[in-house]
Amino acid sequence: MALLFCFTVVIVAPLHVHITNQFEFVFTSADLFKQLLPISLICVAGLTLLLTLLRGNARRVVLSVLFMLSLLLWLQGNLLVWDYGALDGRDIDWVGMWYLGLLDGALWLLGLGLAVRYSSWMTHNLVNISSVFLILIQCVSIYSGLSNQPPVDRYRVDERGKYTFSSQQNVILIVVDAFQTDVFQEIIDDDPALKDVFDGFVYFRNAVSGFRQSYPSIPNILTATYFDNSKPMWDYLRDAYLSKSSLPKFFNDNGYKSEVYESKPGLYINPAVITNASPSTDYVQASSDILYNLDVALFRYIPHFLKKLVYNNQLWFLSYQFSQNSSITNTAGNANKAADGETAGYIDLSKRPAKTHFTEDALAKLSNLRVANHFINYSKVGYEQPVFKYFHMLGTHLPIRMTHDFQYVEPERSRTSLKDLSVGVVGLVDLILGSFRELGIFDNALIIVTADHGMWTKVAEVKIPDYLTQLHGESGSIARNLLPERIGTALPLVLIKRIGAQGTMRTNDAPIALSDIPRTVVTELGFEASSFPGKSMFNVPENETRKRLVHYSTFAQNPAYSEPFRSTMTEFIVEGFSWLDTSWIKTGKTYPPASDK
Repeated sequence: MALLFCFTVVIVAPLHVHITNQFEFVFTSADLFKQLLPISLICVAGLTLLLTLLRGNARRVVLSVLFMLSLLLWLQGNLLVWDYGALDGRDIDWVGMWYLGLLDGALWLLGLGLAVRYSSWMTHNLVNISSVFLILIQCVSIYSGLSNQPPVDRYRVDERGKYTFSSQQNVILIVVDAFQTDVFQEIIDDDPALKDVFDGFVYFRNAVSGFRQSYPSIPNILTATYFDNSKPMWDYLRDAYLSKSSLPKFFNDNGYKSEVYESKPGLYINPAVITNASPSTDYVQASSDILYNLDVALFRYIPHFLKKLVYNNQLWFLSYQFSQNSSITNTAGNANKAADGETAGYIDLSKRPAKTHFTEDALAKLSNLRVANHFINYSKVGYEQPVFKYFHMLGTHLPIRMTHDFQYVEPERSRTSLKDLSVGVVGLVDLILGSFRELGIFDNALIIVTADHGMWTKVAEVKIPDYLTQLHGESGSIARNLLPERIGTALPLVLIKRIGAQGTMRTNDAPIALSDIPRTVVTELGFEASSFPGKSMFNVPENETRKRLVHYSTFAQNPAYSEPFRSTMTEFIVEGFSWLDTSWIKTGKTYPPASDK
């Protein structure tokens, strides 16, 4: 009985979650099993000892209850799987789902009540044979899932040297997730002083993203390619990042340290592409993603009325409880250990007294703050070799949980709270750029601050100020079936600072796309850029008539990251100022999954 319970809770539930969502995690199923096996053995030993010490009716009750708990957990995690959405920040209607609490609660109370009331009969007639049967069912299920997993390269991001920069040249790409361009325009109109943060930058206001989700948008940014459902996503990622238009591979092949620091969906981690790829087993032991995996497994396998406590407004119970101290003080300090001593005599911000702009509570709850805090306190110049670095921040991605002054809040979702969050994110970027200035690398760096897409909430409907309608015209009365659900989801913030650039932030309304980023970067560095599609953003005239491509699909349709294909995508061409409905043209072309063709 101890084996059944521990096997179900410690091994099966986390593996089940990983197998069905493996591209959300930075480790393989084998890595996870190695971490969980010792815990499972300790669990079995502890419960076995307890059962050995118990006698008579007490032992029968515990045996019966352990069996029933195992059965209920299995039923909840495999059959009673309710739809709570993508668990990515969108609101969960806990009140509206009250009936699920009644159903789950009644089943669990009935099952545990029967286990206590009929413990003698169950231990003599049901527990042993049923336990063996339940273990076999779960073994078959896990084996089947493992057998059908897509091929995964055993490389993951090595974070040693994460905050170490070059004394020669730095190309830094920072993605601030979901930061919508019209929201940025609105906050700098409200407070023009915010433009001072981006001294030397050009704000490309007339931008589009190729997709409205991070998963396909990140390779679009880094490789200038478009996922079209013609091949499984993992094959597309491999081919895209190994192609001639792959920006990380270009740097890797041309003498740069090419480093990415986001190993979730959308990247292909391989030493042929980046220099900080390492075997996954080297990284998994320090990965907070294991806690996240356990949180999601717990969420899936417990009854409805307990799920809200585990979800914890996307703070996730175990992740929040066990990672507060390490996420604030330890992670970044360990990240630079491998770089120590590589180049002597350069600035190291970790050598001076730590600076803090945030409360301990806010640091523990907000990943945006932790990213900025690590830059502020752990950045150093330690490489003589030129460096390309890619970072990914949560940015303005839902849920809205931060104020302009970096406090943790849970406000009503509104345009006001979204703008307050956006001002806070700009403040964090200011602190990060300030760390570059303190290091002395800012002036000679090429820096891109961009979103991967816009926002997918009603409070982020595109707002066009009067002065822009005078410049570009007004949105027309376009039939809704000819437009995307929400065009703002494909309107990303794009800001670029050229090497040596100074002066007040300048706005440029040239028609550009995120897929132009690779060619822009390579052109700015003086390399031959003919193998990169698109155009350098700085070479596109503001009055040019240019068609830009968007592959659009709805969030409600999109499957889990582990699925090989996305839902059917509809092609749009954006010609004109991207904020206007009249600039969006539905081509009539769609991209269904290859399996449906």
